Amino acid sequence: MGSPGVRRTTLAGVHQAVTVTSPAYLAHRTAPACPEDLRPHDCLRHRLPSGKLYRWEFSRHGEEMIVDVPAGLTLNDNDLMVQAAVDGLGVAYVPQSFAQRELESGRLVLALEDWCPSIPGLAIYYSGVRHVLSTLRAFSDPLKSLNAYIFRRTA
Repeated sequence: MGSPGVRRTTLAGVHQAVTVTSPAYLAHRTAPACPEDLRPHDCLRHRLPSGKLYRWEFSRHGEEMIVDVPAGLTLNDNDLMVQAAVDGLGVAYVPQSFAQRELESGRLVLALEDWCPSIPGLAIYYSGVRHVLSTLRAFSDPLKSLNAYIFRRTA
């Protein structure tokens, strides 16, 4: 931050994206070693509210890659994507918080683990002027709630 009078409000912390699939899916396929290896796989795509398909983002040792993976199935919900992966329908790219329980149980396994990036947090920087705070809070509080809804699940 460094500048006097500048304040920061964190809206979202760092999140980890993971590429997951079921052991049953990999029983008859070669596990991908790099993002290009996803091309022959059935990938579970995420359709964004805008209608666009989310392109998978990978990075390793400073090399960044965005892959428009082939779609075996397209869904618009992370829980459904995790369930489809558990059911052996393909490879999914989801926030780790959605897949954690199934990873711990062994129903899912990580693929391309060394290629899965952390997603940086989101923050608002603002002047420390007092009258800005109520307006900023009216903007930031709903975004914080949305972040909790999107990235955190209850057990």
